[in-house]
Amino acid sequence: VISEVMALAVNETQLQRLLDLYLDYSSWLEEFHLQEWRAILLQDLLDIFSDYKSEVTTLYQAVADKVSAVADIKEVAYFRGVISYFYQKAKWVWHYYEMSDQIKLSLHRFVSNIDSVLLNLIGALDVGTLSTLPGAPTLLLRPDAGLLEYAQPLPVEWRGFDEVPRFGEGPLSRQGPEPEVEQRSGRYQDYANPGFLYPSFSHHAVLAGDGHYITFSGVHYTLRGNCSYLLAGDLLDNRFSLLVNYQHKSERRFSKQSLTLITDTGHHINIDTNTRQVTVNGKRKELPLLVGGSTRVVRSGEKILFSTEYGVSMSCDLHYDLCVVELSGWYRGKTGGLLGGVSGTLTLPDGTPTRDVTGLARAWRVGHPGSCSESDAPPADQHPETQEVKELCRGLYEDLDSPLVTCHDEVDYAPYYAMCLEDMSRAEGALCASAAVYITECNKRGMEVPMPRGCGRCPLPDGSTISPGEVQVFDGNSPQSADIVLIVEQASCLQELQLSQLTDKLDSALNLAGLIDNRYSVVGFGGDRFPEPQTYTVDGEIWLGRRALSKAFRG
Repeated sequence: VISEVMALAVNETQLQRLLDLYLDYSSWLEEFHLQEWRAILLQDLLDIFSDYKSEVTTLYQAVADKVSAVADIKEVAYFRGVISYFYQKAKWVWHYYEMSDQIKLSLHRFVSNIDSVLLNLIGALDVGTLSTLPGAPTLLLRPDAGLLEYAQPLPVEWRGFDEVPRFGEGPLSRQGPEPEVEQRSGRYQDYANPGFLYPSFSHHAVLAGDGHYITFSGVHYTLRGNCSYLLAGDLLDNRFSLLVNYQHKSERRFSKQSLTLITDTGHHINIDTNTRQVTVNGKRKELPLLVGGSTRVVRSGEKILFSTEYGVSMSCDLHYDLCVVELSGWYRGKTGGLLGGVSGTLTLPDGTPTRDVTGLARAWRVGHPGSCSESDAPPADQHPETQEVKELCRGLYEDLDSPLVTCHDEVDYAPYYAMCLEDMSRAEGALCASAAVYITECNKRGMEVPMPRGCGRCPLPDGSTISPGEVQVFDGNSPQSADIVLIVEQASCLQELQLSQLTDKLDSALNLAGLIDNRYSVVGFGGDRFPEPQTYTVDGEIWLGRRALSKAFRG
């Protein structure tokens, strides 16, 4: 078995490619003297083996005989077959996802980062400063006079060869470090931080409802305004800007209207959270969408997903009015906006920390802020908290039967409980919105928490609703319609096929069977831009009538 594994490893092309990658960096790794260590280790192993060669040979033969006998057992042979099967599957996954290329790319990036850091260190070193350090040697070279003098101060007091050196009494022992030395050592300590060489994991922030914010550093606050504000932006390289746009409804009543992503190529992608429409540079577009070759906008159920090749992504749940923004760890110290930076507290554009929410919003206005106004006060239509509202929110977050209780050890529920009280005091049916935000944060911590019963209710034809997990029995009055998903391969051989005619015939057959008002959804896969399955929208909707199918097919 061991010999088979060794032979398999030697013949594996992926391992050979990794070996080639090592050889690419072998000259760089020589600085660590790995070749010398390997030679010493191999020589030690050979010396040990020569001393016990006969014993090792006898032991190996005995073990080999036992292994051969065990391998002939039926159950063991079956187990080996199972292992071989899983190996073939793992090998397929390795080739399919090009794991060796991914590892090679990551190593290339890692080594490039180290090279960059070393270059920065070399550039930061000032030889002139080093010469002023306590204990620095001096060299006097005068070839014309035949003079070569080298002086090295010692950290001891030594007055003559007839005396013993007095340790601890020299000028270097009594002198503390220079301030400039401490300052430079602090700079070099930053380079020693592993996070400087390789970034931390991505960071996320949340925008919920009309003004609930959770920053990248976990700060909760509420803001209401009637202007456009910078949520997050790359202030160093200007690779992206994410804006939130509000509209004024009534006194102290503001509503979020849309979100705008300005990409690295200058495209303005706008999503209207009320109508679910997506526009690019002012023109309405259907999903899925590829913008500028680096930004993808797709639809997944009730969510619209943005993703870029430069470490910026956003997921907007249209049902619960909840958007989650994620930034790569490479943006540490580079971003600013209402969601704060990837590291640190809320700051103004000049870097000044602040806790004033209205001042923060005023500083991050964009567009034409002449008529803007901000407030962190409750909206005008908010009513006093009633006992019923308190009981509903308390039951959601404190009842032992609530699924949210399982996450309390990971995520403090107090800010979300306050969010529930505020939203429920001005809008019926807002109970599940705060629960959705809390569950999102729990999922980010690795906790799988289901939505409470009563959330996500579906309407029935008779006007009633049904929740997930409930059972509804129809006796003679069952719904007379169907939801149909059409899965279409985006292959060239289907270009001449009139798919609309097929669906017309399908719908006619369903009508004859008594199924009317049928809904359709189109999922395409295998395309050049989107090889993975994607849902195609028409007017921002994923469930379509028969007449709208032709638009989805053209998409």
